[in-house]
Amino acid sequence: MYIKRKIEGKILKYIDSPEIIAIVGPRQCGKTTLLLRAFQSLRTGAGEFISFEDQKILGMFENNLDDFIGIYVKGKEYLFIDEFQYAKNGGKKLKYIFDLHKIKIFISGSSAIDLTVNALKFLVGRIFIFNLYPLDFGEFLDYKDRKYSEQLENCRQSFGNSMPSKIGGEIHDKLSKYYEEYVLFGGYPRVVLADSAEEKKEVLRNIYNTYFLREVRDILGLIDDYKLSKLIKALAFQIGNLIEYKELSLVSEYAYPTLKKYLNFLEKTFICDFVKPYFKNKRVAD
Repeated sequence: MYIKRKIEGKILKYIDSPEIIAIVGPRQCGKTTLLLRAFQSLRTGAGEFISFEDQKILGMFENNLDDFIGIYVKGKEYLFIDEFQYAKNGGKKLKYIFDLHKIKIFISGSSAIDLTVNALKFLVGRIFIFNLYPLDFGEFLDYKDRKYSEQLENCRQSFGNSMPSKIGGEIHDKLSKYYEEYVLFGGYPRVVLADSAEEKKEVLRNIYNTYFLREVRDILGLIDDYKLSKLIKALAFQIGNLIEYKELSLVSEYAYPTLKKYLNFLEKTFICDFVKPYFKNKRVAD
């Protein structure tokens, strides 16, 4: 089942603009599905959809760009590249394709760090970047029961922040039940679509394990990653609260400079978000 994303209309608005469109977000938040939706909105034969998880295609892009252009670019109006972060020097090659062939390009990536290093510095003035996150509560309700999503939106428009006290008892109870599920398991689409709590937990475990295998080990090159795991768990217990660097340093066993480096890494790979500090040496974790 497809869960329509609020950002979809914004992206499709630029489908015929000249700029490259980059969709960036955590793994399994729906980037590939969103790219496919944009691709499927085109007339047949107008574009190519590829993924750099395919090592053959990635190898051609990196080692034989002329062949890549001949197969996937020439004669096409659109090029969609999923998992673009795997490409080394991807931004430089993409700039060459964009400038020479004037093709409309869409890319996706699961690491803001990778896309910054490998793409954005070469594509200044040529790219629009959209962040895609897991489902918000409204999108979550669209899947669970659209009538409650519409009810919630009507109340929001009518009453603003005071809406909880204006919702009837039966609707309030149902929304509370859905919200409890949303807060407990989050908004990753595959988790939302899972039928049982046990399946949701298994999907979340796999997302977490994949993150450590790919982002942590591939990007950071960490073999002994237990400290980072302890840091993530410590942050999970602090959601919505002020956090202290000193406390996190003690829990994770990271020295202060290393701690700040990995907090920045976690933010850039969409594992956590921070409200910028209002107090010295403190931040708010989300």
